[in-house]
Amino acid sequence: MVRRRNPFRSTDSSSFYLIGKYIGVYVPQYTADLLHIHAVSKNTNLQGLLCEIIANWQEEQDTIEDLLSNLADKAHMEWMSRKPQMTNSAQTKKELSKYKIEIRDYLQKKKIQESYIRKIISEFEEKL
Repeated sequence: MVRRRNPFRSTDSSSFYLIGKYIGVYVPQYTADLLHIHAVSKNTNLQGLLCEIIANWQEEQDTIEDLLSNLADKAHMEWMSRKPQMTNSAQTKKELSKYKIEIRDYLQKKKIQESYIRKIISEFEEKL
């Protein structure tokens, strides 16, 4: 049996594997076809192509610290909109505790790392 060779293979190894987390996504068929054709034309695999696209996208985005601060700001604004409804400080402390648990649960559900959750809650507490 003759082993078939890749007619588009380049001499350099263009596929690479990173230690990371698998994230699955469904895309329209046209997008999937486009990604596969683009990967073949760049002599890489789909994983390598997506890692390259994401790396380029990350360069254009805010830093993780900016994003965490933004989330803390949003949590603070939401808390301030709820706070006027509370009558006494004991009720406020109890509701604040519940609200922090609500923040934690929401972020965990969205698969945010625990260290980032702690930073968001800590920054939120600083704004109080």
